[in-house]
Amino acid sequence: MSESAAVPLLVVSSARDPVEAVNALLRRQGIAAHCTWVASLKELDDRLDESGAQLLLCVPGDGIGVADVNEVRSRSHGAVPLVAVRPEITEELMAEDLTAGARDTINLAQPQRAHQVCSSRSTMRSTP
Repeated sequence: MSESAAVPLLVVSSARDPVEAVNALLRRQGIAAHCTWVASLKELDDRLDESGAQLLLCVPGDGIGVADVNEVRSRSHGAVPLVAVRPEITEELMAEDLTAGARDTINLAQPQRAHQVCSSRSTMRSTP
């Protein structure tokens, strides 16, 4: 897959490290991804407008929550799937994330599952 065919993703996180980890994970799994870091909720609406993102990942913490990201996404970008990224996953956290508007929750320490969720036809938004 060429760089021009890279899948645009937005990663909402207060730190840059998860963005690089997501990008590396997807590339190792054969997905040419173009991950853009969104450091705050204030930037999210504009980034969604500009990027043509097919997937929105949220790393909860430091004032960034799945429900908050979902609220911004839902205003005019509801078709962009939202996936939570957590360092540890429990059934309770997964249920919380689903209730907050995420389509799924992944852990980057489980690369095969994370890859399956991120590349799933039900997760990736189809392009018009």
